[in-house]
Amino acid sequence: STSSSGEAQAQAQAQGEEALIPGLPDEVALSCLLRLPYSTQATARAVCKAWRRLLTSRAAYLEARRRLRLTRPWLVVLASHRATRKLQWQACELSGRGGAWHILSPMPDPLGPGSGSGSGPGYGPGSGYGPDPDPLCPSGFGCVAGPRASDDSALFVCGGIRSSGTEPLDSLLRFDLFTNTWSALGPMSTPRSFFACAAIGPEIYVAGGNNHNHNNHNNHNNNNQNEPTSADTARFFGTSAEAYDPASDTWRPIASMRASMARYDSAVLRGKLHVTEGWAWPFLASPRGEVYDPGTDAWECMPAAMREGWTGLSVVHRDTLYVISEHDSSKLKAFDTESGSWRDLGGSPMPAHMELPICVNAIFDHELILVVVAKNLHVALGTLSGDPGTTPDPHGNPMHSVDWQSILAPSILIRFPRRTFGLASS
Repeated sequence: STSSSGEAQAQAQAQGEEALIPGLPDEVALSCLLRLPYSTQATARAVCKAWRRLLTSRAAYLEARRRLRLTRPWLVVLASHRATRKLQWQACELSGRGGAWHILSPMPDPLGPGSGSGSGPGYGPGSGYGPDPDPLCPSGFGCVAGPRASDDSALFVCGGIRSSGTEPLDSLLRFDLFTNTWSALGPMSTPRSFFACAAIGPEIYVAGGNNHNHNNHNNHNNNNQNEPTSADTARFFGTSAEAYDPASDTWRPIASMRASMARYDSAVLRGKLHVTEGWAWPFLASPRGEVYDPGTDAWECMPAAMREGWTGLSVVHRDTLYVISEHDSSKLKAFDTESGSWRDLGGSPMPAHMELPICVNAIFDHELILVVVAKNLHVALGTLSGDPGTTPDPHGNPMHSVDWQSILAPSILIRFPRRTFGLASS
């Protein structure tokens, strides 16, 4: 009750504890402070000791926000400026039907002091935050949101490579969205880039990719795109795979892939890691794909229908694989695991300025919302209506449609394309 809260507040003040907001019960004041937008929190921490104590207490703050259902997803993007090649981590606070962008603290250079040993990264020129003839290549990293509840405001960044394509990295970095800080963790046993990376249960899995040092090879220099060619795959891409346990900060080997493969896209469907090397018009060769089962520690070939129809970037929700196709005006389609076939979904088309989506994820807040990032850091939110459990159409397929809404990037970010991204919550 209000009276009991007032008595508790008076007692706290008598003991020398500062009230959050004088004259208000602490639970009311707490509810107000928990709703402060991220952009105001630096100022709020300077108001008084009580506010600073609350807003810097990770466990108490996050638990209170979860209890009041105030946690919000964050879209975290590693962007590369097309002219200067500067790398910049940015986060978009997805709130309601809009979003606000924030620039995050610079990522340490994995090739700084302690390179290759996991003893700690430095802030050398290779971080991309200054003139650098050979910056880190943004598309070579693996990036995944924290797999455990205690890590749901964290982002893990694995491996990577220089833009010259000379040597893959073994590093593992953790970004804490709550404190806006980076830390170095135990390195992978095998350096790699352009690899599959995903969280399954409490662990992070990585597989395949470039894990060879080829200092004299410069195919990756063309147009600064750093995308591997089919010849590169045969010569430089490996089959090794491993799993990381955040609780013990250790890696363990798992079964190797059946064939060396450069990651085009990957997804976790029904507890299994699906990896595809992608597609190329006019399908001169059938794309390869593999599926890893952590329960049996074994890989198997991906069904032909799935890999041949996987023509874009994907996201999984409730055991359904959704793909935004890279042709047919970026159509959204879904894979039916029961029938082993793809179906196109209805609704509005992808906004025209979203040209070839660069990355896609999803959030669920009473409804499924697809989050798509395109060139220049424009974002589209696609609200999906219908569900696999709804009444099917006359052909027996579940009814789905998507309604798209755009979040245009601020003009200051327009010259940053993308590369790697993930979703975290805070």
